[in-house]
Amino acid sequence: MHNINVQSRPNIPGDTSTLHAMVKEIQDKVNAQGEIRYVVVSQNIIKRETVEDHYMVETHVAGDAASCTLQVKGPLDQV
Repeated sequence: MHNINVQSRPNIPGDTSTLHAMVKEIQDKVNAQGEIRYVVVSQNIIKRETVEDHYMVETHVAGDAASCTLQVKGPLDQV
C-alpha cells in the first residue's frame, strides 16, 4: 500500500498558485510510485460470494489545476 503525503498550505482567497503547486506535488509523488497494484473486492450478499480482482497500473499522471483533476494514463493490467 502506498501512502502519499501532501503538506497542507494556507488558503489565500483568489490565489491559485497554491492549487497549482499542490496538483504538481501530487502528480510528482504519484508518478514516483511507478507500478501500483491494487485489489477490487466485489461481494454478492445474496449468493454469499466474494470476488477479488487484482490490477496493476504503471503510473503516468497528468495534473490539471484549472479543473482540479488528475488523469492517469498508462496500461491497466489484470494480474
